[in-house]
Amino acid sequence: MKYFNFIFIKKIIFIFLYFFIFFSNKTFAQPQLVTQGLNASVVERLQGFLDKAIKKENDGDKKEASRYYNNIASLYWEQKFHQQAINFFEKSYSLNDMIGNEAGKMSLINNFALVYADMGEYTKALQYFEKVLAFRKSQKEPESIFASLINIAVVCNRLQNYEQSAKYVEEAKDIAQRTYNMKNMRLAYGSLYEIYDKLGNTQKTKENFELYKTIHEELIKGTLKNSQEAVKESEFKNLLLEKENRIKELMLKNAETKLTSQNNEIKSLSIEAKALADTSDKLHLAVEFLKKDAEIKAKNNEIIHLKDLKEKAEIAKKLDEERVFRNYYITVIIFMLIIGIILLKINYDRRIQNKILNKQKKDLKASNQVKDKLFSIIAHDLRAPFNALNGFITLLNYGNLSDDETHSITQNLQKTSSSTLQTLDILLAWAKSQMNGISAKPENVDTYVIAQKQIDLFLTIAEQKYITIENFIAPRTFAWADTNQIDTVLRNLVSNALKFTPKNGKIILDAIYQDNKLYISVTDSGIGISEDNLKKLFNTDTHFSTKGTEKEKGTGLGLMLCKEFVEANKGNIFIQSEIGKGTKVYFSLPTHG
Repeated sequence: MKYFNFIFIKKIIFIFLYFFIFFSNKTFAQPQLVTQGLNASVVERLQGFLDKAIKKENDGDKKEASRYYNNIASLYWEQKFHQQAINFFEKSYSLNDMIGNEAGKMSLINNFALVYADMGEYTKALQYFEKVLAFRKSQKEPESIFASLINIAVVCNRLQNYEQSAKYVEEAKDIAQRTYNMKNMRLAYGSLYEIYDKLGNTQKTKENFELYKTIHEELIKGTLKNSQEAVKESEFKNLLLEKENRIKELMLKNAETKLTSQNNEIKSLSIEAKALADTSDKLHLAVEFLKKDAEIKAKNNEIIHLKDLKEKAEIAKKLDEERVFRNYYITVIIFMLIIGIILLKINYDRRIQNKILNKQKKDLKASNQVKDKLFSIIAHDLRAPFNALNGFITLLNYGNLSDDETHSITQNLQKTSSSTLQTLDILLAWAKSQMNGISAKPENVDTYVIAQKQIDLFLTIAEQKYITIENFIAPRTFAWADTNQIDTVLRNLVSNALKFTPKNGKIILDAIYQDNKLYISVTDSGIGISEDNLKKLFNTDTHFSTKGTEKEKGTGLGLMLCKEFVEANKGNIFIQSEIGKGTKVYFSLPTHG
């Protein structure tokens, strides 16, 4: 008894675990989206449907969730992802099963059948279509029953079961006749025409073709209408009856014509037989004649056969000659092509070598120009300040100077050393860019911070010339650029503005957004630049430099370096100036990468 109870408890536990796992899988298992091989728009639609389905399912709205899963399956089906379509149709089916939606379940079973038919698995498709047909018959829906019958007939055709296919289409035809649906009748007669043609039933093939043709022509003319347009039953039946009678009359006439033809042939044969009987006594002469004629024909055939062999041999010889000539011609063409390819390759390699040599020549020339320019700047622009520094130091060491003179010399030393250091910085930066090329490392740069840094750097010099520097750039005005390079550009532009602005002048730094770019400007109230000198500013072949309002010297490389740095950051630099009124230098930078 205890053993029996133990087995019974084990079975109960097993059944409980089975149902728990079954319903857990039904409830919580979600089919996974497969996106490989799909374009972005389809993936986006799939993800949208899945998100909505999961939300509706979590909210307890299983019917709406099943609709979204059905949409996912349909979209996969359109993309020919059949297995994924089946997976999501199954998910939709399980939800309809939970809420007892029989119509929804049958619609999904029909979808299974269509997908399997599309995959070529016609046996599975047939099983599902038959389930749908049974359900629709129970619901007594003529149109849906007609559709199911046609679907099954198509699958039977694929399985080459033409007799079964004809049976289903005949049933569909009867439904179409009862509902007076002319389009469905045309489809049924057309299908029967094709099926009976495959079965080799000539009579039924002709009958169904004639009926299909008649209904098709009448539908095109518009003389026949569906039952929705109130076609009278008696008119419809009379029309079909008249057509069927006409087909039978045509077939009867054909049979009579064949019978008459056969009688005529029999009469003709009787006449010939009588003639043969009358000439039977001459047969022995004909036999001898035929023997002689056969011998002559045999000899002629032998002669013709020999001629044929000779002609064939000549044709074969001619073909061999043509084949040899063709092979020779092809060989020559291939050889010429190879020679041509080799010559093209040699020419291409030579052009590449010439390009490399020209580039090396150009680089060497540029390198020489850089070297010459460096020596020129070192000789003129750096030597003079160092001589001045040496002189100031000598005076401080050996001169008997007053406090005012010492203070004046100290200020001059500061100006000269600052100017020389700035010149050296520009010179080194420019030389590096010429030797190694410019490589920008862009990032989000707050241009307000960089502009304020320049104001702080040049504050002492500006105060000595009583020049006001104002920063109109708003905080957190960002550009996408290399921080160090833009810092160098603004430092050079502010330095130039200070150099060419007289005492009590003003310098303004500003920035505006326009066309997805940031335009940064440095405007001064200085002496301005003539139109002729504007053309020289960015000319790499000339070394152009002028002295400032306090005789400050420059290298002539500052603006060139600014231009190269701005262009390295995908921007452009511009200058507007008028003599006696001042200069505005502005440049553009991208706002994002």
